[in-house]
Amino acid sequence: MLLTNKYSPLIILTFLYSLIVVLQIPIIFNIWQYSFDDGTYSHAFLIPIISIYLYFVLWEENKLIFRRKLSYIALSFLFVSCYLLYVFTIAQFSTGYRIALILVIISSTAVIFESSFKVLFPAMFLIFLIPVWGSLTPSLQSISTIAVTQLMALTSIPVFVEENLITIPEGIFEIAGGCSGLRYLIVSLAISSLYIFLNIKNYKHATIFVAFAIFGALFANWVRITLLILVGHYTNMESELMQDHNSFGWYIYIPYMIALFYFGQRLVDNNNSEIIPLGFKPSITKLSYPSLISCLFLLTVSSTYSKDMIVTSTQRVIPQSCTIKDSNSPHPSIHNYLEACTVNNASGQMTSYFFSAIQLNNKADFYLNEFTSNEWTLLKQDNLKTVQINILVKKNMYYLVSYSFISEGQFVSTPSAHKKSKLLNALKLKGSSALEWQTTPCINKCRQEFALLKENLQSP
Repeated sequence: MLLTNKYSPLIILTFLYSLIVVLQIPIIFNIWQYSFDDGTYSHAFLIPIISIYLYFVLWEENKLIFRRKLSYIALSFLFVSCYLLYVFTIAQFSTGYRIALILVIISSTAVIFESSFKVLFPAMFLIFLIPVWGSLTPSLQSISTIAVTQLMALTSIPVFVEENLITIPEGIFEIAGGCSGLRYLIVSLAISSLYIFLNIKNYKHATIFVAFAIFGALFANWVRITLLILVGHYTNMESELMQDHNSFGWYIYIPYMIALFYFGQRLVDNNNSEIIPLGFKPSITKLSYPSLISCLFLLTVSSTYSKDMIVTSTQRVIPQSCTIKDSNSPHPSIHNYLEACTVNNASGQMTSYFFSAIQLNNKADFYLNEFTSNEWTLLKQDNLKTVQINILVKKNMYYLVSYSFISEGQFVSTPSAHKKSKLLNALKLKGSSALEWQTTPCINKCRQEFALLKENLQSP
């Protein structure tokens, strides 16, 4: 296919990205829901705009070059990315399908255009709007606690540290998830990578610049926490900063960002070589049919809508004698289930929650689901391989509670094990799941019932 229009690379890119958005609307909505409403990802609105601008820069530099023939390496990359995306959506593995979608965008670009780091970077840049960075929070909390403790040692203020709690005579400071410095780290990585794309060509200089950006972001957060503790000490915890200190952190971070750009200017050079070149050829106006057709086929097959027709689920028989749940017994707080049914049995009541693989949040391991109500006190628990057993009490009412997560007939006792089970079943294009919740009223703190149930479950 001969494309003589100078705007044809931008036209193809627009068509390609629009197609991906249309075919993966549930995932796009999921990213919108969990990125753009989170203060940690408040920069997310800018990321797509910046990515579009970077493609425009590449087009002006005549670096968006169509492939003349099909690249089997790029096509294999796209096939694997689409397969991962399809499996992760069936398994409802949030982190997996979000990252896989970015891989699909990157690999689609590689199939259509001659690939280099610079050409693929605008698609890679989209990772900064994906809510996958939260896994770094616990580590950043621990690092911040250690660093702030060392900074406070330079003062005469007595400090007691326990886990992520820093205690001074005037009060207690918790280095919670929002104080880990994650938001500053993400912004620094986004800014530094963008600056490298536009200005720095030498990979050594790029590595130094990124390292400076990461350390500076973390150090700015440590200084912020230390200053807040000092303010709390000298104002006897009465300063307004003790209630709202989010803006205070940006007042510290902005001067650092200015220093980052000043440092970056010293690393800019006039070397025209690309960072980690993957291949570059003179301008080409031909786009091969095999590249475009193969890309469109794989994108269509991996659509979140196509799994509605392909995914199979084990059919479960819903009893007709469903009853209303006993309001006095403990029950979990479950969101987004497909159907629920409570039946009376010899032990008490069994409530079954059924879920569908079609909707991404329709799952037993949804992060908002709660399995122990605040109204009930947990006296004892035991986690067996296939079932979780708890003893709960409220106002002298004792209940023995046992529950299991089920995926295609496989019983497990924890959400993490349930995710693994669903992922393995997704490889077979199976996606049904359920949660079974059994409550049994008992006396004498349920000790005998607990021991008997545990013995029965452990028996071969």
